[in-house]
Amino acid sequence: MWHQRLQITTRWLTVVAFISFFGNGLAAQNSEADVSVPRGIQDIVALIKQTAADTQLRDSDIKRLSEKVAADASSQDKYIFYYLQAQAAERLGRIDLRIGFLKNALTFAKERTAQEFITAQELGAAELEVGNAKVGIERFMGLLARVPNNMSGMLMGQNSTIARSFAQIGDFQSSENYLRNADSTLVMLRRSNNYGTYGFNWNRNYFQAVGELAYQKGRLLDAEIAYRKAIEYLESGMVAHEKRFLAGGMGLGVPGTGSDTDTGNPNSFKAANEGLYLKLSDILLKSRKVNESEYFAREGLKKSLARTGKASLATSNALRQLAVVMLNRERNKDAIYLLNQSLQGLIDAGVTAESIQLAVTKKTMASALIANDRFVEALKIYSELEATVQTYPETGRFVEVNSPDRVLALIRTGALQEAEDFAKQLLVLAEARSGKSSRDATQAKLLLSVALAEQRKDEAAHASFAVAINELIDQEREVSEEADGISSKEKKFLAGYVESYLGVLSRAYGKTQNSKLISEAFVLGDLARSSNVQRALSASTARANITNERLLKLVREEQDLNQQISFLTRFSKELAMQPANQQLPQIQAKMKLDIEQLRKDAKQASHLIALDFPEYAELVSPRPIALEKIQKLIKSNETLITWFIGKQTSYVWAVNQQGEPLFKSIEMGQADVRKSVTQLRKSLDPGVDRIDAIPQFDFQLSNRLYDTLFKPVQEAFVGKNTLVVVPHDEIGQLPLGVLTTSPFQLKGKPEKVFANYKEAPWLIRQFAIVSSPSATSLSALRSLPEPKKGRLDFIGFGDPLFSVAQANLDEKLPVSTERASRGVPFRLRSSPNTSSVSSAQVSLLPRLPDTSEEILEISKLFQVVPERDIYLQKRASIDEVLKVDLSNRKVVMFSTHGLIPGELDGLTQPALALTNPEVKNQKGDGLLKVDTILTLKLDADWVVLSACNTAAGEGDGSEALSGLGRAFFYAGARAILVSSWPVDSEAARQLMTDLFRRYTQEKGVSKSQALQLASLRMLDQGAPDDEKSGYTYSHPLFWAPFTMVGN
Repeated sequence: MWHQRLQITTRWLTVVAFISFFGNGLAAQNSEADVSVPRGIQDIVALIKQTAADTQLRDSDIKRLSEKVAADASSQDKYIFYYLQAQAAERLGRIDLRIGFLKNALTFAKERTAQEFITAQELGAAELEVGNAKVGIERFMGLLARVPNNMSGMLMGQNSTIARSFAQIGDFQSSENYLRNADSTLVMLRRSNNYGTYGFNWNRNYFQAVGELAYQKGRLLDAEIAYRKAIEYLESGMVAHEKRFLAGGMGLGVPGTGSDTDTGNPNSFKAANEGLYLKLSDILLKSRKVNESEYFAREGLKKSLARTGKASLATSNALRQLAVVMLNRERNKDAIYLLNQSLQGLIDAGVTAESIQLAVTKKTMASALIANDRFVEALKIYSELEATVQTYPETGRFVEVNSPDRVLALIRTGALQEAEDFAKQLLVLAEARSGKSSRDATQAKLLLSVALAEQRKDEAAHASFAVAINELIDQEREVSEEADGISSKEKKFLAGYVESYLGVLSRAYGKTQNSKLISEAFVLGDLARSSNVQRALSASTARANITNERLLKLVREEQDLNQQISFLTRFSKELAMQPANQQLPQIQAKMKLDIEQLRKDAKQASHLIALDFPEYAELVSPRPIALEKIQKLIKSNETLITWFIGKQTSYVWAVNQQGEPLFKSIEMGQADVRKSVTQLRKSLDPGVDRIDAIPQFDFQLSNRLYDTLFKPVQEAFVGKNTLVVVPHDEIGQLPLGVLTTSPFQLKGKPEKVFANYKEAPWLIRQFAIVSSPSATSLSALRSLPEPKKGRLDFIGFGDPLFSVAQANLDEKLPVSTERASRGVPFRLRSSPNTSSVSSAQVSLLPRLPDTSEEILEISKLFQVVPERDIYLQKRASIDEVLKVDLSNRKVVMFSTHGLIPGELDGLTQPALALTNPEVKNQKGDGLLKVDTILTLKLDADWVVLSACNTAAGEGDGSEALSGLGRAFFYAGARAILVSSWPVDSEAARQLMTDLFRRYTQEKGVSKSQALQLASLRMLDQGAPDDEKSGYTYSHPLFWAPFTMVGN
């Protein structure tokens, strides 16, 4: 009922907000295309360095705290004295002292004036800040009863404050009631004579309360709209108010002093505005609008630095919020820098050990260090926090020292018994606070399982893991709605769970040879491989343009329910941490009932989505597929090989259509795998443009990787001709055909460079190789219906123009990467290189003029009409992609750059770069992102990404490829062909032409076999058209860049 009443009460508000928002600078965005933020934080670093710390104010504040008021001072002087002491205590982070000083000031305040009301309101806010919600709200309500009826502005503000406070403790019905009072008072105030003077602040108070209620209920879009409106109103009147304040000689800025006793200190409005910016950043981050979140965090930080310098609580808080955004972007080093600056600022501001903000910032730093694998340093911080909490118990209400982070760090540093003890404590607390089926309880069970497994208490660990992993899978949709910004840390948690559980299963299998253990391990490994991509796609589909109204309604309903579960669970946990006299038993009991009901409703919504829209459900939340089902999908000539790369130990599975699958451990951890793949890629992606500068391929390392990754299960693929591989981690960066199956050394000096490479025992000689993002994805692709008949052969988009300057160049001018150096030059296709710049826009991307020739050459193999089927230069745009009917094409080709998140300013998802709209005098960024790809309608045998270099460190490139791949698969592609490094232009055209000739003209040849045969032809016979070139294409740089993903 309260939900329905609130909808009625605020219906006019939502309409007004939407009408007035769109078209101004703070407008809510349909997408993040219009919001661009720098790729680095160099601008913030420079700003911090040039901003001074106000040590004079700090020293003055410290001195003021110890001063005593004169015994013969007047009541008004005593009020001013204590109020200024309260301000000093606030700047020093001593909220406990501030409360005491405000109480003293209130004793001497002029009754029933702005002096009493503002001081009492600040005192109530301070009580809330230290967790005394009950006391704070009681104070607000007592104050409301004392405000005269003729002070309507104060009445409206007080009702708004109480509504906001009730929302923050989860009492939504009371919040709605007081918000309704504020609403009716504001309507009356808008007709008053003072509206022009104070209306900006009245509206700010009201919209902030509306936004807080929406936020705490998990209705993030409504919260975003209201907070934007609050900022808009506050900023509309701040400048005029400050001029009025200064012109009137308002004294010390103490309430009730100066010529206008109703005029507040403009500094308080500036501080409030900074808080609104940071709150909006938090809301946007939880809504996965990361660019906008970073923008508002940056702007809030700049305002704080300008107002208070770098040594202040306000600046520290802003630095922490920006750090949380950086953690969400997995820019952990940037986050750690910002948090160090935040901590140093607090210390320079004179903040002492009992400061709540200091403790909270330290806790965030510990999370950042864990995300960066700096576990020992994180544990040191936890020890410091533990000492702080023991000395100052009140601080412990805001930071839990016995947290999942700490348990993980203990496990990673080998303190296993201590980790087990902490995990058990966590589990008891989580079940008491959030319920046995809560996410917190599941995480505690998983950490306990890991601690047991690492001590080889395998029987207990197996039983615990089996329950907890199933709970984790069930909670995936709920968890995906909770974006706390520490994504790389979450990955480490999941990877740790899976690696430890696989260790338990592997040891058990070694003892019993029970085939059920292989099945259990296979499902677990696939869960880990698909989880990161799945989370990214869940975020993208939340933004995607779902056209089916029923699906849209169900998706929004499920998202809203899961967000409400997340927020109410947090409330319940926070209230349970409070002392008994500050708890709210009736509200807490109702919360638990509400959470259980919301979980039932969310499961029902999820069930309806899966029932009526199975393809969408499979995209955003694929259920792990059973090994037995995979065996039925594998063809008799195939072997499926899949890996899990763990931090210490890795695992490989080999599955055939018949017979028992193989499951083996690999004594090579993540660091060694990444190092090996990176080293092997140096001769495949060397960044040179002269033949004699290409490094010799490392055959010894290639064979060692084969022995590690394939040899333990090679008996499974004897007699097969196709390998279906499901890579994990950095393995996805390497086309596996370049591995050699036995030791090999180059012999002699061939007449033509690289000719002796053809003698190597390449894996590609024995097997066609096709990749899949996960076993679950493979199942979905092999269950697709037959393509419709009557499709056109081909459509290609290439050689896009990334800047007006490129468009103005004579297109006939040769474009080359050739530099002055020895040896024979070759035309290496350009690739994005934005790592050395702090701000990277689409216009920085190098043009790919040879892709025009590539598309034209390949199109000759098909029946094409150039105007209908070939889109080059200006026509290679998003507008054309969205306008043309792609659902009737067999081959859809994009010859352009593939980009990973962070490669350009504000890019938060994988994308293809098409013609910059500026070239056509249009707006936009020219990026075909995952959320747009999801809306395409395809029925394509192939999607070709021929210049899409997905190589990047730390596994980002392979994950980006998985994200792009699953998006294209969802849109209707059956297979994707993608390049893994910048390719030689002529070699790429030859290989691609031969590939599609074989696929279209040779019967019985599969896609993967066509790629194998085309690659082998390049390896054995390939050479530049110029016979004087002096080299062949037998080096894998030329014949191995393309990987086939899909069916």
